[in-house]
Amino acid sequence: MRRLTLRARIAKSGKNTLIRVFLQGEGLPQALNETGVEITLYNHVISQRASLYDGFMFMFIFLAMEKFDVFEIDGPVSRKALRNIQIFQEAWHCQLPKRYNICKISVKRSVDDFWLGLRKREKAISAFSGGLDATFLALRHTSGSDWSYPLERVLMVHGFDVKYDNNDAFSRLVNRVTPFLAARGLRPLIAKTDVRKYELQDWEHSFASQLSGLLHLYRKSFSYAVIGSSEPYNALIFPWGSTPATDYLLSGGAMEIVHEGAGYSRTEKAELVATNPEARRALKVCWEGSDQASNCGVCEKCVRTKLNFMAVGCDAPECFSTPAGSNEIAQINVRNAAQLNELQSILDYCYNHDIKKPWVNDLEDRIAQIKI
Repeated sequence: MRRLTLRARIAKSGKNTLIRVFLQGEGLPQALNETGVEITLYNHVISQRASLYDGFMFMFIFLAMEKFDVFEIDGPVSRKALRNIQIFQEAWHCQLPKRYNICKISVKRSVDDFWLGLRKREKAISAFSGGLDATFLALRHTSGSDWSYPLERVLMVHGFDVKYDNNDAFSRLVNRVTPFLAARGLRPLIAKTDVRKYELQDWEHSFASQLSGLLHLYRKSFSYAVIGSSEPYNALIFPWGSTPATDYLLSGGAMEIVHEGAGYSRTEKAELVATNPEARRALKVCWEGSDQASNCGVCEKCVRTKLNFMAVGCDAPECFSTPAGSNEIAQINVRNAAQLNELQSILDYCYNHDIKKPWVNDLEDRIAQIKI
């Protein structure tokens, strides 16, 4: 029987928390058992004694489902997380039965949700990359609406979109988005991890579970962790790493994971972001360009985001130097169904709003050529 064992070491270093997550299992790099995955929480302290391993479990569940029969966790896990992880696995096994199995979860100790609930604080943190989904979320939940989540902080992760060893780019990214966040009364918390160095899990499937794993580390300070939606409810893509069908299953007894914003298409989100000058300047959507702190302006996501803004009448948001031209549209490199779906949603928005501009014809032609 194939067994994946997870243990963690948590230590305080000044105002920071240093974490190493050790993974042992057949076929895994020896370094994962000897030195482990590194996680640093800056200006946030948690203790080994008071730790909860919900986040560590969610962070590596795709590795367990794909390659192991038993996932053994040497630490406490909440009962709610144990219930949710079972259903989460069933969801992914249903979608990709040949790739993901339902593994048995074995924990050192389960923690009653009642006691965790007594300590919950009515505060929210959101994931923030500087992208359109996260910026839309930050605008919505700092607008003073009665229904909004009590958003107080955002979490920026160094090691996901910006590579672990690229300190300069991450520092410049933080500086880029800070004016927008400050204007909304938000301050960033920073986590750094080298988990993507090992590429243990399919990123397109696991990005929300890995992100939620880090958000759970802030469960003593926040009861809600909000993740900006990808696709809208009327155009969901499966399988995909973040959907309203599965993200809530990444919740545990001490923190609720909320998938938010799926009532809006990406273009509709751009419509709100376009009204805010700080947001337009700060927006950073690019992950392919050589400078990981800025937008290259020519990759698939940059061109697609330009089209989102052009559709709502904002041809030149400050985060880009030029609008999308015919050549850029003709060369959009679409790699998956989610990207194609997003392009089609821009076209649908144009049809519904009677937008008849030359670039719309260019987009029609490009979509007709794409085969996924």
